[in-house]
Amino acid sequence: MNLIGGLTGFVLPVLLGNTIGGVVLVTLVNYFQTSEERLEEARFEGMTRRLTVPEWVLGRAAGRSYVPILDATEATLFASEGHRIMVPISNPRTDEPIVELASRLASDHEDGLVHVVHVVQAPERMSLSAGAGRIADVSEEGMEGLRETAKGYGVDVSTSTVVTHRSFEEVFNMARRTRPDAVLMGWGEDQLWSAARAERPIDELTNQLPCDFLILSESDLDTSKVLLPTSGGPDSTLGAEVASVLSRTAGAT
Repeated sequence: MNLIGGLTGFVLPVLLGNTIGGVVLVTLVNYFQTSEERLEEARFEGMTRRLTVPEWVLGRAAGRSYVPILDATEATLFASEGHRIMVPISNPRTDEPIVELASRLASDHEDGLVHVVHVVQAPERMSLSAGAGRIADVSEEGMEGLRETAKGYGVDVSTSTVVTHRSFEEVFNMARRTRPDAVLMGWGEDQLWSAARAERPIDELTNQLPCDFLILSESDLDTSKVLLPTSGGPDSTLGAEVASVLSRTAGAT
C-alpha cells in the first residue's frame, strides 16, 4: 500500500507536472525566438502561406518545415484542370530552352498548361522580407519572354516567383502543394541542383515524388534526334512518352 500510495500521490503527479512544464517551457522559448521571422512572414504573405497543422506538428514528415517568405503566384493558378507541367527555373534570361521544351510537351495535350516558377535562392543571413517586392517585379519582367514562348505553342501559361533560403527543397515542396502532372527542370552547375548540398539529401526528397520528374541538361539541348536507352519500367515508359511527343511536335527522329 505504501508503494502504491507513493506512486499515485507523489511520483506520477511530479512526472506529469515536469512533462507538462517542460513542453510549455520549450514551446514558449521557441515561440519568442522565432516571433520576428513569423511576424514578417504573416505581414507579407497572410494565412495562405502559413504551415498547416500537420506540417506544424510533424515538420518535414508532413512536407514542409519552413515557409518561404515570397510566393508571388497569380491569384488563380489555372481556372480549369488540365495537363499541367511545372517548370522551376533559376534564371529567366537563360532558361528559355527548358520552358520551350515544356511547352512542346504541353501542346501535345488539348488542355496543356505550363507553370513557370522562378526560384530565387536567398543568402542564409538575408532577411527574406528585404527587397521582396523589388525581386518580384524584376522576376515578373524577366519572365515576360518565357510567357511569350509558351503562348507560341498554344498552351496556357502561369508564372510564380519564390524567394527562399532552400531553393532546391522548395521545388519538391511546391510540387506537393500544386500537384502538377509533371515537373521539368534543367541540370547544371548554375541550376537549382547546385544548392542541394546544403539541404536535405536527394534520396530523402525523392523518396515519394508527387508526380513525374524530368531532368534535362539545357546545354546545347537539341531535340531533333532522340536516342532512347531502355531497361523497362516506369522511367523507360516516361522516356518513351517524351520521345513520342517530340516526334510529333518537334519533328524529332
